Amino acid sequence: VERLWSQMLPDADVMTVSALEGRHVGAVLTKLTGYLPESPPLYPADYLTDKPERFFAAEIIREQIFRLYAAEIPYSCEVVVTTFKDAKKILNIEADILVLRESQKGVIIGKQGAKIKQVG
Repeated sequence: VERLWSQMLPDADVMTVSALEGRHVGAVLTKLTGYLPESPPLYPADYLTDKPERFFAAEIIREQIFRLYAAEIPYSCEVVVTTFKDAKKILNIEADILVLRESQKGVIIGKQGAKIKQVG
C-alpha cells in the first residue's frame, strides 16, 4: 500500500499509520510538526480555553439531556444559555432547549415537568 501511494504521489512523504495499534503515530506527529509555521502564542499561557463559561454551561446541560433521554432525543438537540449570573454562593443559569420536532418538546418536559427537572 505504501509503495502504491508513493508511486501515485512521488513528491509526498507516505507513511503507514495505525492509531489503534499506536504504530508510527509519533513519527507522523513529528513530520507534521515540521510543516507547521512558527508563530507567537495565540493565547496567554494561563488561558485554559478560548470558550466562554456560557459555552461550557450549555454543553453540560446538553450532555445531561443525552444521558437522561438516551435514544429518545437525537443529537440535533441544542442548548442556548439565556441567563448566566454568578452570585456569591450560587450560579444561576437559564437556558432554552431547542429540538427539531414539536413531539420532542413533550419528551424533554416529561409528565408535569418531571423529566426537565432532572436535567437541572
